[in-house]
Amino acid sequence: MWRCLAIAATIYGLGHPALDAYRPLAFERTLQEFHRDVNRVASITMGAFVVFDQARIQRSLNSLSSNFQAMLTNH
Repeated sequence: MWRCLAIAATIYGLGHPALDAYRPLAFERTLQEFHRDVNRVASITMGAFVVFDQARIQRSLNSLSSNFQAMLTNH
């Protein structure tokens, strides 16, 4: 598994725009597209995590609010 991760990271790194001069022309487009796709998936995933985190925070705030209101009405 670690080998696959290392290979994927290497391929991703070779697609970085800073390595244009060192990349073989035969792999130019493929490596750039792989790099771009990984960045796109990472961006979408981070957006999903933000949505889930916001939902979790909202549930916590709603729970605290309802508990606080219950305490006020009992006293």
